[in-house]
Amino acid sequence: MLKYENSFWDNPGPGQQPRYERGPQCLYEKLEQGGAECDELLAFFRERMAIEEAYAASLRKLAERKLSAEGFGRDEGATLKTAFRGLLTECVVLAEAHADLALELQSSVIVPLRSFSSEHRARVRASWKLIDDTVRRASAELAQVDRNHRVYTQKASAAEQLRLKESPGSLQPAASPTEFE
Repeated sequence: MLKYENSFWDNPGPGQQPRYERGPQCLYEKLEQGGAECDELLAFFRERMAIEEAYAASLRKLAERKLSAEGFGRDEGATLKTAFRGLLTECVVLAEAHADLALELQSSVIVPLRSFSSEHRARVRASWKLIDDTVRRASAELAQVDRNHRVYTQKASAAEQLRLKESPGSLQPAASPTEFE
């Protein structure tokens, strides 16, 4: 069963202290994944913006075409010529709409997302360094406590053995080191 304890730190077993490095690392990997996802979004919107710009340019070029001297250029203004000019005008309108969409993508999506992404990465790096340093320091202190406990237990056991040797008549042992834990 998933629990906080087995998801965010290693519990090596009875008598040993848990290690806490896994928790922050798991969380920061997800935060870094968010940065990578922002990069994917930025790439997508940049490509979409480029497509919109290219489409707008193609529509403008299409709308600039001259009427052929053999075709609509020769027509005196009949309904079909008016419809064709309407098509060319509509191409200009569509070109502007797609150019506006490209600008809107740049100003409303790409610039803010790029800013957020770089600020997010800086926050994650700074936070990770702070948390990582704290966890390392705590782990080192915990290891020192474990070493001190082992030394204390060894010395207390040696002192108890020495006391028993010096007073062989006393069968009652003093308080064991484990009673002080």
